Amino acid sequence: MNKQIFLLKITLGTIFAMEMGAELFAISGNPYQLQRPWASGFLFTFFHFLCIVIMQWLLLSDYLPKRWITLGFVGCIIASIVSGIIYQVFSFEAWFSYNFEIKIFARIISGALFALPQLFVLQGRKGYLWILANSIAWTIQYIGWELIMSYTSYYDLFLFIRILVVESPNVALGLFLGIYLYIYVYNHNK
Repeated sequence: MNKQIFLLKITLGTIFAMEMGAELFAISGNPYQLQRPWASGFLFTFFHFLCIVIMQWLLLSDYLPKRWITLGFVGCIIASIVSGIIYQVFSFEAWFSYNFEIKIFARIISGALFALPQLFVLQGRKGYLWILANSIAWTIQYIGWELIMSYTSYYDLFLFIRILVVESPNVALGLFLGIYLYIYVYNHNK
């Protein structure tokens, strides 16, 4: 499979996984449950990461080590718990003043923790770059999403343009993760 097709599959899979994670989060509970910071942070992170793990399994199960998906699920749970704790620890006043910064912090930490268990499979293959790629990718995705949502009126755009604009941060996320996975898949025998 050539590089462009591989990256296209991973990027489109990431977009689909992120949208599915958002939908699962939206239907996961009643609004009163989601008002609790811990539950909201946990569920939001869990469903997005779970969908990414499932996407990696569906698209790359023939290429990745057998324990990759299991370790990805473990990372999903660890990152979700820590994300829930981060959402719970900060006071309402801190959220009111530093909402963007707290969410950036949560993305950096949860991105690293999501990838950390997979480090056991990546021994000797620069696994620390996978952790770094995840932290950077999830942070860039959030910054892009915040910029788009703060400067555009979502419903003022035509449907196709709306999809292109709103999904552009997920494209960056897919490309970041896809490039590392491409290098891993096609160079792991070297």
